[in-house]
Formats: sequence, C-alpha cells, structure tokens
Amino acid sequence: HFATHENWAVFDDAAPTWTLLQQRGYTLGVASNFDERLPQIWRGFPLPVEPDLLFYSSRLGFPKPSPLFFRAAERQLDLAPEQILIVGDDRENDWESPLAAGWHALLLRRGAQPGSDQVFSSLTEMSGLLAAR
Repeated sequence: HFATHENWAVFDDAAPTWTLLQQRGYTLGVASNFDERLPQIWRGFPLPVEPDLLFYSSRLGFPKPSPLFFRAAERQLDLAPEQILIVGDDRENDWESPLAAGWHALLLRRGAQPGSDQVFSSLTEMSGLLAAR
C-alpha cells in the first residue's frame, strides 16, 4: 500500500514552492526517515529531485534525529553544515536535531500562527523569505 505514490499526497503549495526555489538557484533534496521505496514513490510526484539528493534513513544507515544522518548527508552533498537548510514539520527530527548538527532549519506548522522567524505556517510563506535572499 505505501510503496506507490498514489497512496501519498503532496500539499498544494509544494510544487509551486519547489519550482520557485529551483528558479532562484537552490539545490533541493529530500531528507526522510523512510526506506528504499522512497525513490520509486518520489518519481510519481511533480517535484523533480536527483536520486543522489534523496536522503533516507535506510540508505544512509541512520535515522533522523541521529547526528550521523546529518553527517552522512553532508558528506554526500560535499557541503559544510552551515551551508545546508532543512525545512520540515517535526520539531525534533527536522528542527532541533539539524540545528544541533550546525544546519539551518525552518519548522513548518501548517495552519499555525508563526512563533518565531524560524516557524512558518505554509511553504508559500517560507518561500517568500528564501526567494528574497
């Protein structure tokens, strides 16, 4: 059931935000605690990503929030921690742990009132900040 993209959904603001950020020159990838089914599922979405920019725990050998997950992604990207931004909806896995690893992080809380300049209620709101930089 979970191995095909038909059983997953992409939020309406994902594709336009993805396109805008790519046009602005950002390199975009995916960081997930999913397994080896992710590449096949991802191919069904309207969000193009190179296979080497799919970072998932079963491939890297470590799940988020382990610092080893972030170190493995850095090595694969050949980037320093401070050069990487992660956007996610899980406080521990996508915000606290990446920040502790030296990454930049933005927390997505759909429909919530932003609590700081690192918390956003939509990808559209977040993309406005990134597009301006």
